[in-house]
Formats: sequence, C-alpha cells, structure tokens
Amino acid sequence: FFFNDTATTEIYTEQIVGSVRCVQETATTPIRKGSLKLTGSLGDVMQESIQIAYTYAKYICSQFFNNDFLETSDLHIHFPDGASKKDGPSAGVAITSSLLSLALNVQMEKEWAMTGEISLTGKVLKIGGVKEKMLAAKREGITNLIF
Repeated sequence: FFFNDTATTEIYTEQIVGSVRCVQETATTPIRKGSLKLTGSLGDVMQESIQIAYTYAKYICSQFFNNDFLETSDLHIHFPDGASKKDGPSAGVAITSSLLSLALNVQMEKEWAMTGEISLTGKVLKIGGVKEKMLAAKREGITNLIF
C-alpha cells in the first residue's frame, strides 16, 4: 500500500490470485459527496463483490471507529490490465481490508495475503482454489494467509 498526502488520497494493492498478480488502485477526490466508481475489466460478480465490500467497510468505520470517510468521500477503484477480465467473489476480503486501510489511514503489512468472499454481515464465505492460492502465496514468499 502506498499513501499520498496530496489532495487526492491513493491506495495501491497487489493481490495474488492463483498465479496472477491483480493490482487494485483506490483513490479519493477532493470533492466529497460519498460515491463509488469502478473501472477496469470487471465482471458482474466482481462488481458485486466490490459493492458488498464497500457497504461492509462503511459499516465497520461508522460502528467501530466513528469514521465517516467512506460515507463522505468519492472513491474510484480501478483494476488495471484490461486484457484479462477479473471476475469472482474471492477478492472481497482483500477489497474490504483495502477500503478500511484507506479510510483509517493505516497501512497494512505486506507480509499478508488474503482471499475470500465477504457477506453483507462480514462473514468470510467458502472459496475455491485454496491449494492454488496457497502455492501462489508461497512462491511470493508470503507465509501469513487469511482465507
């Protein structure tokens, strides 16, 4: 994660999905209306997963941190690399964590990898491809996994 202290706040994450590294960029604009914009080559399931992560992260911020950052900020989440479409719910936990990191201005440790679908109530749901995801994390030298 990289933070920028200018008028636009940015967060940059890389996720390992199977053998593919997915890059996610999240930025806020100085105009504060409270909106979410998604760009990149995203399938319907991935877009829904991002919306659920956004809803749950807003809930966590308001209930546990008295933080209205996600409610009042215009967020733009972009998944670059238009050549490969991203679809599936398994990024929900990582996206929720990224949004909370951005809202709370707390950098996440790079030694962690995470995967899992998240529900509207914050439950982490079962996912497929656990073996492949663990092997990809091992190849990257990551030993702390959340799934």
